[in-house]
Amino acid sequence: MHRDSKERKEDEELLKAYQVLAHPVRRGIIKFLGEKGKAGFTELQKHLKASTGTLYYNLEQLNGFVTQDRSRKYMLTEKGRALYEILVKDEERIKAYLNSGGFYHSAKLRNALRPVSIIFLPQWLRVYLLNETHCLFLSLSSLVISLLSINIGRLKFSLFFFTGSSNNPVILVLHYMLSWLFIYCLLELFSFIFHGIPKEHLKLFITVPLGLLPLLIYPIIYKLCLQYMLKEFVIGASLVILQAMTLGYLTVILSSIKKMKYEYAFIAVSLTYYVCLMFNIMITPEFLQSFLRS
Repeated sequence: MHRDSKERKEDEELLKAYQVLAHPVRRGIIKFLGEKGKAGFTELQKHLKASTGTLYYNLEQLNGFVTQDRSRKYMLTEKGRALYEILVKDEERIKAYLNSGGFYHSAKLRNALRPVSIIFLPQWLRVYLLNETHCLFLSLSSLVISLLSINIGRLKFSLFFFTGSSNNPVILVLHYMLSWLFIYCLLELFSFIFHGIPKEHLKLFITVPLGLLPLLIYPIIYKLCLQYMLKEFVIGASLVILQAMTLGYLTVILSSIKKMKYEYAFIAVSLTYYVCLMFNIMITPEFLQSFLRS
């Protein structure tokens, strides 16, 4: 058992090293730090010509290979230095492999899917989550937009879904607040199960409205669709797309705040969605019929 665990860990480390060598930005970071020794964020950004979000994200992915000294400058760890030696020694062979047919086509596919990734898995959010002021501003803005949206559309938000309408603003706000609290509690529970760090509770609570924002635009879309007599298919399709976006937003938020791998964060968010779906079915009998129709 111990041996299997050790071999699995070695395989994970090897896979991570391959992922670094295969990624142009991460490869550039390793090479630049190997040559320079140490470098600040601005210096790295200028050399790599990368956006702030891209650089922050890739530095985070290099955890174990890159670290920071007391002056916050980036430098290679022992593993990073070993990877740099491999990169320098076999750079031409690595480039030849990366430019080979299979890898070339997979890179083209990744580039083609990048716009979709930006929408459904917004890694750029991580930059704003690192800054407390930006994070708070975005979360409060999301909360205001969400409350305005449900009052414009008059739809009751209930745990990733909308269950009926109401002309009472208090009921609309209460539904939203209870859903916010319930989703937060589930995210905390599942992040704990999947080895998220047992802290940053307040930050996660505050950022849930940011994660829910795409879905909370739906009431406005719903009202516009009814106003212009668009088909139910458009209404249903927009709900599904916005739900998918919300799952992606929450995945990035949970991964960043709780220091979880994307896979685990996505599983935690998906389980949260599933529990919310089951809860809606149990407490609202007519919800199942409307869900099956959509």
